[in-house]
Amino acid sequence: MSTLRLSHIKKTVRDMNIPLRIKIQARKSNQTLRGMSIALGMNPTYLSVKGVKHHFTCAELLALSIYMDANLFDWFMEKLPPDIRATKSEKQLLLQIEEMEKQLLQLIEERNMFRDAVLRK
Repeated sequence: MSTLRLSHIKKTVRDMNIPLRIKIQARKSNQTLRGMSIALGMNPTYLSVKGVKHHFTCAELLALSIYMDANLFDWFMEKLPPDIRATKSEKQLLLQIEEMEKQLLQLIEERNMFRDAVLRK
């Protein structure tokens, strides 16, 4: 297993081109960077300058996610290893699915038992 360095993570995040993704998502939600900057209480060029610097904080991404009604953190989730990618709610849903599959198998067995009993008569 190779060592994972912060410089590698920073390069990966930079390669994701978050500013471009934000612009694309803004267009999809019929927003402009200028309008969102103003709505966030900043000067009109705030998000454009942030995009040039490639520096968005988690708080800014959270605010933009809420404003554009889109989860901007999904881009980062895709980069996580599969074994730690699942969120708490996803893990709970997987447990529910597993439990329901067990119940379904039990119901199928009961149905087969009753069907066999009816066919014997």
